Amino acid sequence: KDYVKSIKYFTKALKIVNPNSIENLSTVAKIYNDMGLTYSKNGDHNKALEYYQKSLQIHHRSSQLTLSWDFLIRFCSCEDT
Repeated sequence: KDYVKSIKYFTKALKIVNPNSIENLSTVAKIYNDMGLTYSKNGDHNKALEYYQKSLQIHHRSSQLTLSWDFLIRFCSCEDT
């Protein structure tokens, strides 16, 4: 189990995926979660926590965007009637 190599590949994946793109939020959150798991298995629990928190922040932001989008769709639907 080469944890250092895993982190290297996760870091490359983040560069490819573009973590700032809304379309990629769930993929980026998954990568951060996997990085947290890898750091945890390697015994670096502080670094693991950092990446778990990044993953949770993205999930939170993603759910807020979904709720906002759902509200906007409902609002526009009401305006059309």
